Amino acid sequence: MSPYSVAAAKALLLREGEVLLVQHDVYAEKIWSFPGGKIERGELPEEALQREMIEEVGLSVAVHEPVGTLRLIAPSMDSDIIAIVYQTSVDEDSTVDFRQSDPGLLDYRWVDVGELSSIKTAENLPELVQRTLDSSSGYNYSHHISSQALLDHARRASAKTRKTYTVQQSTEKTHIGAAVVTSSGEVFTGALVETRDRVQTTHAERAAIVNASLKTTDPVTAIAIYSTAPNLMPCGSCLQLLYEFSGGNDRTRVITEDPGGVNEHSLAELYPQPWPDEVNDE
Repeated sequence: MSPYSVAAAKALLLREGEVLLVQHDVYAEKIWSFPGGKIERGELPEEALQREMIEEVGLSVAVHEPVGTLRLIAPSMDSDIIAIVYQTSVDEDSTVDFRQSDPGLLDYRWVDVGELSSIKTAENLPELVQRTLDSSSGYNYSHHISSQALLDHARRASAKTRKTYTVQQSTEKTHIGAAVVTSSGEVFTGALVETRDRVQTTHAERAAIVNASLKTTDPVTAIAIYSTAPNLMPCGSCLQLLYEFSGGNDRTRVITEDPGGVNEHSLAELYPQPWPDEVNDE
């Protein structure tokens, strides 16, 4: 073992059966590993990871539960790197911006998890990925995503609020964003799109649920909604949609944040009598 160890934080980021990896020349044999880096003095591991992800690959991530540790050999530093690996998520439309802020950072790849054995990686990296996938299929991993992390996604999505008309009176535009998480831990977002005909207006929560339904059949297990205006409450139509795309799970979490604060309820509390699964059209 090297004379001393360096503490680091790494991100396990999955996307449609692929995992994000980077290659760094500080590691022995230039192996592939998770993105992330050293925890600086005074930083929490989660803070260090969010900073490193922006610096390395230009991604703003939500950090969830730790899934294990990696030990990396760094001959050029004459040290071992002991990294805490966290499950992370990003908005579904986020793209990697490979910044190479560290001159030793060589490349990045989205790697199919089935091909991890064909490339040179940190010793137990494939095991951590498989363990996370197994826990996602056998257990509702999305329950590990904190309410605040999901609200962070919704808050960022609110910046995309649109109105198709000009408001004459001097009032600020209300920004509303929503984020849903599925049983596999994927996060999808949406924003308010307001039209002249209020009937045609698309609520942020509806947009987020529809975005999820276009990408996956996994049920929605939680939704977060953020608004710059007070008295935020999802409408009955959106709650019905949530009920249907959650697989009828009345324990689905509904988290809201507006100037009055943060509230969290179960779907059953807000929508105790959803439409029945079978509707008689006669």
